[in-house]
Amino acid sequence: MLDDTSTDAAIARLIEKAEGDDWTPATDIDWNLQIKYPFWFRKRTYRSLVSQFHHGEKAVMQMCDHLAPLLDDDEARRFVALQRRDEAKHADVYGAYAERLGGISVAVYQDSIASELGFVLEHAEVRFIIAENEEQ
Repeated sequence: MLDDTSTDAAIARLIEKAEGDDWTPATDIDWNLQIKYPFWFRKRTYRSLVSQFHHGEKAVMQMCDHLAPLLDDDEARRFVALQRRDEAKHADVYGAYAERLGGISVAVYQDSIASELGFVLEHAEVRFIIAENEEQ
């Protein structure tokens, strides 16, 4: 089991790595490359997969937003802030890639109101909706 000293050192190393390994989607990704769909996926399935990655990254951003204020340690909050920044880049990349694939990134959250759900149903060619319970 790690003691407080080794945990602090591990967090410090992660922060140092995150700050030193910065990247910029606009300049570090060649957005002019031709898209080649993997032959083992139907195009619609592949677009859906990319969209799921996009929304997964956005969910992690929300988790970081909820976690950071709960942390007492300044270094831990700093690490979570850096993680959130990186997740935002990932979300931007997956969102831009989904658009290049011909999709539009949409989401319905647990607290979405009926008009938001109606908009998604009418404009996103939705075939299925999976809800957690009957309240949704």
